[in-house]
Amino acid sequence: MSRKGLRCLAVLSLLGSLFAMPLVAADLSGAEAKLAAQAQAFSAAWAKDDAKGLAAMFTEKGTLINPFGRLAAGRAAIEMLFHDEHTTFMAGTRFDVKIARVDWVTPDVAVVLWDVIVRGVTGPDGKKSDLPHQVTVVDHRVGGQWLAEAARPVAYLPAPAPPGKM
Repeated sequence: MSRKGLRCLAVLSLLGSLFAMPLVAADLSGAEAKLAAQAQAFSAAWAKDDAKGLAAMFTEKGTLINPFGRLAAGRAAIEMLFHDEHTTFMAGTRFDVKIARVDWVTPDVAVVLWDVIVRGVTGPDGKKSDLPHQVTVVDHRVGGQWLAEAARPVAYLPAPAPPGKM
């Protein structure tokens, strides 16, 4: 192939990739809107103390570790965990959620970071308090619907004092 032909091919390849990039971004922004809708649907099911509805947002083999370290593997176990919580210390609480970040593994798999405050958690002393934390959710698009493969909440501890400042 001539030099002119190679240049033409390079320019066409570059133009093709530039036109394809917005299509990929548009697809992902639509997916991000669906992930945000999923987070709000989770919050709505939480407000109803709907253990079955909360568990339905996970894949059949999904896993959840709650902020207190309890592991639930599989949708039935996740439903039982939510049932146990929402008939006791989480009953009547509110789940305020905002998506902080979405990292794409593939167009059908995303790692989503939720900023969360569970409001009105009943403590062992009977007093209500809020539980601010983050949840890392691995979401998987299955048949056009986003479902959680795994969810890992974490409540951060305050940093220790620097040496010599204790």
